[in-house]
Amino acid sequence: MTVHDQPSISIAIIGGGPGGLGTAIALSELPFVSVKLYEQAPKPREVGAGSSIGRNAWNVLNLLGAAEGIRGGKLGYSWQRNGRTCEPVNLDSDSSEALADEQAEEDPRYAAIRARRTRLQAALLEKVPAGTIQFGKNVVSMRDLGADQGVWLGFRDGTDTTADYVVGADGIRSGTLAFPVLIPISSIDHIKDIPTSNGWWHGLNSHLYFARVDDESEKEPQLCEITIRSYNEPVTPDRAATWAIPATNERLSLDFGHAQEYNPRIQELLKAVPEGTRREFAMVAGPCLQEITAWGKVALIGDASHPLSGAFGSGAAFAMEDGWILARTLELEHSRNPIT
Repeated sequence: MTVHDQPSISIAIIGGGPGGLGTAIALSELPFVSVKLYEQAPKPREVGAGSSIGRNAWNVLNLLGAAEGIRGGKLGYSWQRNGRTCEPVNLDSDSSEALADEQAEEDPRYAAIRARRTRLQAALLEKVPAGTIQFGKNVVSMRDLGADQGVWLGFRDGTDTTADYVVGADGIRSGTLAFPVLIPISSIDHIKDIPTSNGWWHGLNSHLYFARVDDESEKEPQLCEITIRSYNEPVTPDRAATWAIPATNERLSLDFGHAQEYNPRIQELLKAVPEGTRREFAMVAGPCLQEITAWGKVALIGDASHPLSGAFGSGAAFAMEDGWILARTLELEHSRNPIT
């Protein structure tokens, strides 16, 4: 490394989800950049149930060097069923089946899968350079220090830091509620006529999503995801700011009436979820922002900048792509106008 290539700018990343981790990996490869990632959790944690890994996600994971070791249940045609009767619902099935056929013809290494979120997080964490992440750092204030002076960041623990640039990758939590959980697929073997490929049961006030998150060749226990998403309870600001709130099976059944809303076979499926394993998440939703940059020093990526509806588990892929493109843009600008 030459003197010219020594780190000359500092970048602070806020948020240690897939978007923040992917951005940290991409930016750390630039020799003229020093990176710090600040995560409010006190230690590494992987929350949530499953994440969808499609071709775009595979592409960016390969670029980040983090694709190895991520396995999951293959996604193809997604069935749609009436939650009360379990009868199939025809929702443009021709195009869905065509998409499944098209995916089947692709390189099997990059087939669309539903993977445990823990595996995605772990694969990314492994590629972040040591010393990059600081845990227990919840940003509560930020201030522009003026021309060529960077940005001041204040943390809840009373400490502070400065950086030339800031990347906001801390997501957004608002909209509807979801209750995801992972359980062994073997725990529902006793339930008759339950499809074990990915798909949805639709109710009046909610829907239930089911998917395998492990490859069928893996050893037991192979896991599946069961996620209920509620439409009939508003998400207040205090709840939207909280992630992975413990949710009892009784609350899910009584407060929302979800169990009564579904066919008895689906009720049996819900009973297979062990008490204490389910969590409440405020799903991502929100308006498009007019601006995703500020002061010429701050940029938002992922759900913080373009929140999705949260129904397909694709937000992680978008966020990782954002981070990769941000790094490439900075690299190109540096090649044209080297930062000194």
